[in-house]
Amino acid sequence: MELDLPRRANAGFLPTLNFDIIHLIFEVLQLPPAKLAPYRRCCRSMVQIVARLVRRFDASQLSRTLITEEGWVRGITTTYPHLEVLQLSGLLLSDEDTITFASNLRNLKEIDLFDSGVSDLSVCAVAERCPFLQSVTVGGSVRRNGAKITNVAIRSLAEHSSSLTGLHMASCFQLTDEALVDLCSKRGQGLRSVSLSKCAKLTDASLLGLANTAFQLESLNLNECYRLTNAGVVALAEKCRGLSAVNVRGTRVTDVALEALARMCPKLVDVNLESCLNLTDQGLIHFATRRLGSQHSSRDLHLTGPLVQAGLEQTGLAMRSAWAAPSRGLGEPGVEGDESNSGDEAVKLGSRGLEALSVAGCVRLTDVSIVSVAPTCPTLAKVDLSQVYDVTDASLCALAANCGPCLRSVKLSRCGRITDRGIIALARDCPSLAHLWVDDCHALTDASIVLLAPKCRKLQTLDLSHCPKLTDNSVLALTRYSRSLVRVSLRFPNISLVGPSLLTDRAVLALVKYAK
Repeated sequence: MELDLPRRANAGFLPTLNFDIIHLIFEVLQLPPAKLAPYRRCCRSMVQIVARLVRRFDASQLSRTLITEEGWVRGITTTYPHLEVLQLSGLLLSDEDTITFASNLRNLKEIDLFDSGVSDLSVCAVAERCPFLQSVTVGGSVRRNGAKITNVAIRSLAEHSSSLTGLHMASCFQLTDEALVDLCSKRGQGLRSVSLSKCAKLTDASLLGLANTAFQLESLNLNECYRLTNAGVVALAEKCRGLSAVNVRGTRVTDVALEALARMCPKLVDVNLESCLNLTDQGLIHFATRRLGSQHSSRDLHLTGPLVQAGLEQTGLAMRSAWAAPSRGLGEPGVEGDESNSGDEAVKLGSRGLEALSVAGCVRLTDVSIVSVAPTCPTLAKVDLSQVYDVTDASLCALAANCGPCLRSVKLSRCGRITDRGIIALARDCPSLAHLWVDDCHALTDASIVLLAPKCRKLQTLDLSHCPKLTDNSVLALTRYSRSLVRVSLRFPNISLVGPSLLTDRAVLALVKYAK
């Protein structure tokens, strides 16, 4: 909705309106700060209204010139004293700056200090002076933060932040189990989102602390917490059954942990298993059968029989007919009495399936597991198979046949066994595909890309680096049919083990003309 009000102080009708009425109008419209700012020049009443309405402010979008000026922090707190959400991500701040924010913005509920270089002093000030604090984000790159965030910050949050629901800490490698367990014992019941990425000193003791108190936990990020084992993840899965997103990238977990998550967390829709080197096909297959639940009979779950014995050659239409439609007569809610195998029915039954799956770097996985998982996830929108070296076209055909309408992002970096057949399957069955990475897929030729361009008109990102068999024809097809392309990567090294690039200046000129 557009609102057209006079923006000059001598405008006739504004003074005749009641202050509360004007405030109500703007509150209903929910205009962003950028559109509210000009109205501050109308009159004194509008200054007060705008100050009361702005609840969220992203300071990371401010110009560098403004940030270096003296008093910019005080200016924000004076102009918008009722802020509830403050994003300072990426800004290099001093502890004095953060203390100023905390002292003047007493209504703060969320603050993002990611990669801002602050220390325990800032976190303690926010915890002590913002009684309504619900979410705090600190940490970031080791270069800026290093050892600045320690157990002192965690203990302060545990002591003062009674409404804490979100705790996000990255690269805080000085944190230990002792402080986190203490936080869980005092504030764990309210926690819904926890990120402990690269907090290298944490062990299973921290997960046990979460499991014993954080029963409402929905999102958990344990990226590169390499000291964690299956025991901690299994204990967490048993107690926190409302988990919907889990990231165990780079940890030592095995199939046991994945099976526990599949069995005990029915709401799980986003799982990141990148670089879990101990994960095998057995774990993902078990995950697939658990995710199916009562949607298919045991006969339908016989995944390793004919598919494997036939060398996974029967994937395209055969996979669609075997898996895309659910079994009948199972008494599933919302499907009872429906004799059709329509696409709508498949989507309804797949509403409990995953939406994002990342197994990049899980080198022990093969087509067997990917083909098994695909039928259980008709709502899968994002999949990352990068550096899963044994994945072939069979996996892509299965994903396209079962997840095609929803699939938007596919990463196949360094999957050297992928050929034109797999990309053509994606092109035919995935009309919503927007992001595709096929760098270092040396077997690809123009045949697949030329077909992909007119079929996937929503394509925004395409990485064709180190694909030596591609020629100008692929790029020309992209520039001719694609209307949404934002990024195309065609990187080639000066000396390539896979041969010289066949691309010429003609392709580059076509991209330049397309960009204009």
